[in-house]
Amino acid sequence: MPSQRQRIYWDANVWLSYINGEASRLPVLDALLADSSSPKGNIEIYTSEMSEVEVAFAKFEQDNKALDPDIEKQIDELWTDRDTLKTVEYHHAIGIEARAIIRLGIDKGWQLKPLDAIHLATARRLQVAEFHTYDKRLLKYSNDVGFVITEPYVIQPRFIS
Repeated sequence: MPSQRQRIYWDANVWLSYINGEASRLPVLDALLADSSSPKGNIEIYTSEMSEVEVAFAKFEQDNKALDPDIEKQIDELWTDRDTLKTVEYHHAIGIEARAIIRLGIDKGWQLKPLDAIHLATARRLQVAEFHTYDKRLLKYSNDVGFVITEPYVIQPRFIS
């Protein structure tokens, strides 16, 4: 019997790093995407459909104040490969959970943006193993949401000599 694939959630900023072609991050992101797309892979990558709104343009476009149709095509292609990426619809229960996470943060003196709360709530409803983000402000929520919040990484295989 095959083992169950690990569910990994990607925050919108991970997708933006990919679209922006951030050289220091691409090898890890490419490796994770390849694993997720492989039928024999160990992980499944999930994100909220809200990411489709947050990933609206590349840094290059913003810096040059000019939109590029090729970049828009690249962004659109992210959301069409359902073998590699699973998107999750926003719904009422996620909204209630997101509000609870915002309130939890307020009780601790923290601030959380609504879209970040939606991402965390979506990941919690999916019972993910890990939440990948480059937003260090979210790391402190790890103990409260029931999963590890970390930057994307790959485990390097050990070589025996």
